Amino acid sequence: MRQIASEHAEYVAALEACGLAVEVLPPLESYPTPSFVEDPALVFSEAAILLRPGAPTRQGETKEIEGILRKRFGAL
Repeated sequence: MRQIASEHAEYVAALEACGLAVEVLPPLESYPTPSFVEDPALVFSEAAILLRPGAPTRQGETKEIEGILRKRFGAL
């Protein structure tokens, strides 16, 4: 687990070094890749578009982050 946390911290630092704002969410431990959620939504500075991950085991991730994105952007 320590290695995953270290890799995640490095990943966040790399994104921030590129000038991106990163919001770290609580882990979704019931999903196979909870440390690196990248594809359930396409996020822009003014809006977000919820997507549909291809793997059936990951499709619930979109529902998990929908509320967080609605708080930030309003309607999606």
